Amino acid sequence: MRKSKVLAASAGVALALTAVGIAKLCVADAAEQKQVVLEILERREKLVRSAVGNASIESWYSLDADLLAAMDEDARPRDEHRIRKVDWKFKDNMYREESVWALAGSPDDSKIIVGYDGNEAYLYRPSDKFASTLDKLGEAVSGMKLETSPMGATEVARWLQLEHMYGRSSANEQGSFGEKPLSKVLAAADVSLIGEDEIDGVTCSHFKSTSDTGFEESWWVAPSLNGLLIKNTKYWARNGTETTWTTRVTKTRDFGSGIIMPTTVEKTASVKLSSGKMVTAVRKVFTVEPLDVNPTIDGQAFKFDRPSDVEVVDGQQGVSPSDGQ
Repeated sequence: MRKSKVLAASAGVALALTAVGIAKLCVADAAEQKQVVLEILERREKLVRSAVGNASIESWYSLDADLLAAMDEDARPRDEHRIRKVDWKFKDNMYREESVWALAGSPDDSKIIVGYDGNEAYLYRPSDKFASTLDKLGEAVSGMKLETSPMGATEVARWLQLEHMYGRSSANEQGSFGEKPLSKVLAAADVSLIGEDEIDGVTCSHFKSTSDTGFEESWWVAPSLNGLLIKNTKYWARNGTETTWTTRVTKTRDFGSGIIMPTTVEKTASVKLSSGKMVTAVRKVFTVEPLDVNPTIDGQAFKFDRPSDVEVVDGQQGVSPSDGQ
């Protein structure tokens, strides 16, 4: 794997600092332990500046009648099984993702291309010849937010724990989608380090946050894996229904220089209905192969090549040419 000269030179330093941090965890009090983990995370968040890969996101949705009856109509799944293939790349705050949705075993031509070249964001759907550009990430695209478009622009970044990189602004240290680095999230006053847990033989620092609304979130960070987030859970209750989302890293790859990346991640939504019935509402499996970390990427790779036969809508106004308007 190719590594930048800076990262290659600092490989031993990053690992040595992590080892020192782990040693401190053994003797520090809770507040000091939290600070040590945050420092490990801050170093981790600076290691990956670019990456290229091919990702697959496979999803299964429950069509349980009782579950569907408890859901809002617009939230009910359309399919029981879906697969999304994504070719993606990023460099600093620039990115480009090309995805295709497909029912299992049934290819689909619904390609969607989204990206950001450092100045202009874009979305392009070849199937209905619709394209739109924006001068700022997160603005509306024909009435919908870019991050909630059919593409899900930063989903791959979230799976890979790189969401703080896409559209990152040095002014507020968070992405244009409001994605703060994990070190900033866990530094909040309402997040506490409540102890250590062992997950698959790996000792993890367990952080937890609660709110007056009943929403709870937990994070399990592995200092020995240079701050990799091994597990995350989110819990909330609404109208007598309790939902718990669990995201868990099941496979990793060590790229050297202190860079340990998730390569397989599983995510499930467990729902307890008001009747007491438990249902696995959603299960997703993310895999990425191949994955190249810190390669040299020309900035031109993120530019949008405007199709000559497609009307490009600039900004928030306009509709797809396929709408006949």
